[in-house]
Amino acid sequence: MNEDAVLDTPLWDDTWLPVPRLDIEPNGPLRLLNIILDPKDPCNEHKIISTHNPNIAFSITEFELPNMDNTERLLSRGVSNVRYPGIYGRGDAVSLDCFCKSLKVTTVNTESILGSIRTRATEPRVREALRDISRNPAPRPLYIITGIKVATGGTMDSVWRQWPERRANMGYSNNPEEEVRFMEERIRVPASACRSDHFEWKDPIILAYQVKDITAEPGSRTLEVRKHTEYVGFRTVVELLQDMGRVEAPLVQTE
Repeated sequence: MNEDAVLDTPLWDDTWLPVPRLDIEPNGPLRLLNIILDPKDPCNEHKIISTHNPNIAFSITEFELPNMDNTERLLSRGVSNVRYPGIYGRGDAVSLDCFCKSLKVTTVNTESILGSIRTRATEPRVREALRDISRNPAPRPLYIITGIKVATGGTMDSVWRQWPERRANMGYSNNPEEEVRFMEERIRVPASACRSDHFEWKDPIILAYQVKDITAEPGSRTLEVRKHTEYVGFRTVVELLQDMGRVEAPLVQTE
């Protein structure tokens, strides 16, 4: 495949972008893409991926927080708290294929993130990432995406108010120092930022961790993440693509 063909191929076309597979008995190979996104699967609502926290399950619900500015979009799939279904957080378990499908429909000022990537496809780092992914048929790492923030600009006020319940539950107060600490931990805002400062994000800021071990009990619809890396902060989609393109080892097979 030549370079132009790589750039002209939709990122979510799994004819050249392999979806990670897990061999989980007795179900046989499972396509994570189908577990998360396949709208034709009537069992989707019963399939969940859980973390080591038994109270949290990942659903396929999509939502937007009500206090978002027009220039901001949050890419998120609903995380329902099993014990308290009315309380939502953010997160998803995705392969690169799933992630790119989400990028296709996530916009900033009416331009999709995927479109933004493609407009920069001539940049060496973008071209290299796409080339690595297309030429390497090995399984991709699986990531749990815990937060993706997309904005063309905003203030700490506009971002901070998106997590009022979350910050309260975590013991954060409303004073500026606490806000900066919360923001820095969650979306990597520089510690020197002030509450009223205007700052620009030209790429999504992605918080994620890579799955190292995932399993399922025989006959269970739940996939449980048993081991994962520490959180990784990707400042750009390109960085995530580059990391996905560098395959160091196949996804761990479950017992």
